[in-house]
Amino acid sequence: MQQRFMTGFERQPKRLAAQVVARWMTGWIVGAAWCVAPAAWAAWDATASESISHVDNLLRSESGQERADTFQTTTLGLGADLTWSRQRLRLDTQAAFNRYQQFSDRDSTNTNTSLAWSWQTVGALSGSVSAFRNRSQYQYTGLLDTEQAAYSTQQGTSASLRLGAGGPWSASVSSSHSRSSYSLAALNAQAGQQNATSLSVGYRTGPHGQVQWVNSRSVTESQGQVNGVTPRSTQTSSQLTFDYIHSPKTNWHLNWGRSVGVSSMGQRTPSNVGGVNLSWQPTAKLSVGMGWQRDTRSSQSTIQTLAPGDTAEDPLQVITTGLLNEGVTTSTRLNLGWAVSVRSNLGLSYNDVRTSSASLVVNGALLDVSASRSRQMALSWSHTLSRAWSMSCSLTRERLSVSEASTLGHAYTARTTACSLSLRLQ
Repeated sequence: MQQRFMTGFERQPKRLAAQVVARWMTGWIVGAAWCVAPAAWAAWDATASESISHVDNLLRSESGQERADTFQTTTLGLGADLTWSRQRLRLDTQAAFNRYQQFSDRDSTNTNTSLAWSWQTVGALSGSVSAFRNRSQYQYTGLLDTEQAAYSTQQGTSASLRLGAGGPWSASVSSSHSRSSYSLAALNAQAGQQNATSLSVGYRTGPHGQVQWVNSRSVTESQGQVNGVTPRSTQTSSQLTFDYIHSPKTNWHLNWGRSVGVSSMGQRTPSNVGGVNLSWQPTAKLSVGMGWQRDTRSSQSTIQTLAPGDTAEDPLQVITTGLLNEGVTTSTRLNLGWAVSVRSNLGLSYNDVRTSSASLVVNGALLDVSASRSRQMALSWSHTLSRAWSMSCSLTRERLSVSEASTLGHAYTARTTACSLSLRLQ
């Protein structure tokens, strides 16, 4: 096993180099065709990018058990944007190839295709219809560490209708359907479908404010069964948002929402979410973004267990236990952007997410308490070389710590360095 792994590792650089050359040649062929017939390709655009990343803790292991690896991502895309009268048709297709030097079992190939049609009447009525299909190919590791080629497919359609343009009132309604499937029977439990609908009403309070209310409902149904019952969950949510434009350089966004989830397995999950976001540009080169959000949720469920009965005629009895899980998640973010020049930009972002949860039974007895904190800081730089070429680099540091009353908990730190080069022809 070790000899086979080392042999594959020695051949890896040659295989990666051949794949990169083949994909970039495809991109250049598309670019040459673009230059030969610019009039016929006026509504088309082509993209190609190459990214190389290094992670010092790929598996997110604890200190002393880190495994580093370098992987590359090659992306090729082709799109068409056709506009006539008040109609617009957009077609996008993209392929991404992820290749790892050591952990080749994480290699994957992803293809995404989408088609969207937007329309608008002379009045205040507009709408859109879209469809998408995403397909991923990867290696699945099953029992006894056996590897198999697996495919996952997600596809769906959506439609929306909006009324109101220029006036203080606006309303929209949307509906969507999505389905996921897998090529291996071992993954069929993750397959399923989802139907969602939403209704929103907006009102512009003046030149500086806007209020919007959104009510949505989604039904998710899994393909597999648990104890003869098909898992099915219904999520209903309402959200109220308020946008206040204090000045052209200062925007406030406040949101509050409540959702309730009910599953066929007897679980009920209510949740309350509230947050505030600020977008501020104090100078022509500096931009600041800040946000805070708090999510309070609880989950109520029942568990049935068998225990010895009281009499010989009734040797078993069913005991029903009610469980209550409560949790709070608080997230804070800070984004800074600095325009070094017309073509160069620097960015700094920080995200802090804290989660605490507790499990109790109906009589108030405490079962378990856990807390986690995830922090991520990223420094990025982007530069536009020309009209078609651009490049970017980023350095990300991620740290997660988890503490539980029943276990010792764990923590890890991971750093990722990435650079990419992109080409866009249009």
